[in-house]
Amino acid sequence: MSAQHDPARDAGDKLAVELAQKRLRWYRREARKARLGYQYLELAQLVAGALVPVSVATGWDTAVTASLGAAVVLAGGARAVFQWHDNWLGFIGAQMQIERELALYEVGALPYADAHRGQTLVREVERIALEETQGWRARRQADRDAAAADAPEKR
Repeated sequence: MSAQHDPARDAGDKLAVELAQKRLRWYRREARKARLGYQYLELAQLVAGALVPVSVATGWDTAVTASLGAAVVLAGGARAVFQWHDNWLGFIGAQMQIERELALYEVGALPYADAHRGQTLVREVERIALEETQGWRARRQADRDAAAADAPEKR
């Protein structure tokens, strides 16, 4: 039996592609959610911010003006907490890298030109996911460090 038609290797390669596509679907879905969260939040903040001077100039009730101002502040806080923009960029980056690896795999380009191509695909996709996760954690840690540096000292 030739190495090209080894059923065990073919099954392993099929599983490798399925695992890579599963990761790809996750990154696509999460990138879309992060993009929508970011865009909706930015739009809401812009609208609320633009309505503050309109509410003052047109004599709306002060509770409306105060509520609009509070909405702007809350949106800014939500931006800092959820970091949808950074997540969107990180997820899109990982998505594009996984798409590239799958394309190289499909055409048998290096590093997918040998009998261990399925293993190589899984290893590369997992490396991409790990790097993206480590970047996410580093951004969160930097935010915590910055917040701690800005906080008043405890006595």
